[in-house]
Amino acid sequence: TSVDLKCLRTLLNAARRIDKCRRVHLNVYPGTLLDIPVEEFPALFAEISGNGGLCIEVSGRQMFADATCLLERIDELKRLGAQILLDDIGSGRSTIEHIMILEPNQLKIGQALSQHVSAQPVKRKQLERLVAIAQSMGASVIADGVRSKDDEKVLLETGVEYGQGLIYGSSVEVT
Repeated sequence: TSVDLKCLRTLLNAARRIDKCRRVHLNVYPGTLLDIPVEEFPALFAEISGNGGLCIEVSGRQMFADATCLLERIDELKRLGAQILLDDIGSGRSTIEHIMILEPNQLKIGQALSQHVSAQPVKRKQLERLVAIAQSMGASVIADGVRSKDDEKVLLETGVEYGQGLIYGSSVEVT
């Protein structure tokens, strides 16, 4: 929507002022990427993506039946130097097909799969399969919503490389 696009432009402008040593993660709906006029797309992302400091987190909460419609935009972002992360894996609308077509640099496992994974063998098995797919593509895996040491232990055992959640601390403002 036009509101999403305005928010993205505002965030990209703010991100340009953040220390270049930091990686900036921006959550973006697939529809927002498609709404950007083709002629604006490279200029919008080029300055901030060039140093590898931009990671576009493509939300799995809004996905299309045909992920190939996003492929041109994702490939352009990669060409500009941005990292691509598919978000909400296991809890959103992302599918294995989306992962295979878009070939992200990172997968972020949603809280629905990462929380209580230590107490639910079915979740652990699903996680092991997703990690195997990610590893076969050279993508790293992040678990969202990590809240317990038991879950953290299982996540690490299954090959999850990074975690975020209250176990590590609450969000802080970057200045």
